[in-house]
Amino acid sequence: MLTGTTFEAVAILALIAVAHTIISTVIAKRLSSGEKASGQNSGATGVSATATPVFGSTPANDQFSKAA
Repeated sequence: MLTGTTFEAVAILALIAVAHTIISTVIAKRLSSGEKASGQNSGATGVSATATPVFGSTPANDQFSKAA
């Protein structure tokens, strides 16, 4: 059985965990709301067209396609 002090400690930790979850969810929604607005115009989902540089048509490590 839980003693009074142990129960209080578990209750406080549970309240902290719930508060942390709620606050983290709110912060994540606020941070991702700006990304959704700017990402809708790029045409790609999750990847911005300007964030992926194109250095050439062949990848730097092309050994697998050369071996085949």
